[in-house]
Amino acid sequence: MNFVSLFTKKEHIVGLEISDAYMRMALLDTKKKKGLKKSEIVFLKEEPLTPGIIVDGIIQNKKIFSSVLKKFLNESPVKLKFGVISLPQNRIYSHIFTFPKTVEGRRLEETMKLTIDFQLPIKSTDVYLDWEKLESDEESRVLLAAIPRSIVDDYLETANSIKFGIIAIESHPISFSRVIDIPKNETVISIYEYESGTDISIIHNRIVEFSIYLPKKYLENNPIAEEIRKIKDFYESKGNKIDRIINLTETKISGRLGRDAKLQPESGKWSVSIGAALRGLLPKADDNLVSMMPLGTEEAYEYHKAIVFSSLLGDMAIGLSVFFSAAFIGAWFLILILQQNLIVPSSKSSGTLALPADTVSIENRAANFNSLIAATGQIVANSTRWSVVLEEIHTKLVPGIAINTASLDLPALSISGVAKNRNQLNLFKQSLESSSLFINVVLPLTNLNQKDNIPFSISFKLKDPNSIGYANAQ
Repeated sequence: MNFVSLFTKKEHIVGLEISDAYMRMALLDTKKKKGLKKSEIVFLKEEPLTPGIIVDGIIQNKKIFSSVLKKFLNESPVKLKFGVISLPQNRIYSHIFTFPKTVEGRRLEETMKLTIDFQLPIKSTDVYLDWEKLESDEESRVLLAAIPRSIVDDYLETANSIKFGIIAIESHPISFSRVIDIPKNETVISIYEYESGTDISIIHNRIVEFSIYLPKKYLENNPIAEEIRKIKDFYESKGNKIDRIINLTETKISGRLGRDAKLQPESGKWSVSIGAALRGLLPKADDNLVSMMPLGTEEAYEYHKAIVFSSLLGDMAIGLSVFFSAAFIGAWFLILILQQNLIVPSSKSSGTLALPADTVSIENRAANFNSLIAATGQIVANSTRWSVVLEEIHTKLVPGIAINTASLDLPALSISGVAKNRNQLNLFKQSLESSSLFINVVLPLTNLNQKDNIPFSISFKLKDPNSIGYANAQ
């Protein structure tokens, strides 16, 4: 039985812009009008952050941030369980690498692995990184982005604590490059100002060619206009051309969203959160964009859906237990009332008292009702508690593992999914073997040549089926 495939429905994925001073949220939806699909704004929200909660894009107070984030999300008109997070550029390393056009497919993957090992300015083991191939007719161009693991882990831990699933993490420039109104083949320098500094980016054909964050203290002695001139001169020295310089907060959003009444009069300031929300509308199987997380976007989405379903299943089990308990208590009181009505006080007659004609029928109905209540209690006592198994699997998960399906047909059980790499898959197997609930954990040796995004299937058995009430239910 495939539990994870049950109760599937459309889930809203919100776009969240996070900075030191505020959070902005954009919720979009796709609707058909005249046979065409169009993205429309459902909800926009901005919330200031007290100084010190986030500093330079890093969470400093997880407890306060989680409470603010939970309150922020709860104000949405729809239930939000998933989101794309956009973070400031100042802690993110990004670079575009160029290779000959002949470097494609598997050769490109191998080339990028060597490039990461030799040209990344930080240890690859200390960061979450990802890359995507950019469109180009003349050469193979690849965008690489990396961020320290500790920063991302804090966001993931905080979001998970309020049952909110982050499916992708990207930078502000990548988010707003999707929506700002720039004609094709035009190259612009964009300026995005924060209280703590300024982001300067070069964007061409909606691709972030260059981005740098300049702290406020640095700009006190180095005028922003001079820094922009240096960046422009450097870029144009390679035969490129800058068409204009724009301030992001004063720039319109392109297309249908730019004409939405909800954006007036400051459409530009919502470009980051709306850009992140637009990514959330993409089919998960087609989302090959950069995401600085332990899992790819599709794997992260399926992983969090499995967690949500596991929680739902546990809540259903508790709800059913409460229902049957309430029914049992109500039936017990009803039986007491019936028994009291059947008792004939002996003090009213010294002789033999004739029983009413329907007394036997009433007694039979009471006996049948007692049998029904007893059977109901037996069902509750013998119900198999699958939530115990799902919760144990959840506690044994390790980073980099996304579970897609769970087959819980006893005595054999199995789960399948995708592992980020072979090492994380082995760690997950060892974690399951350490469980006090499972035995005979088997991981078939398949896809040995595949090093990343490895599909897997693990089978195991329960050490004691009685622990979840299975043996009694047979």
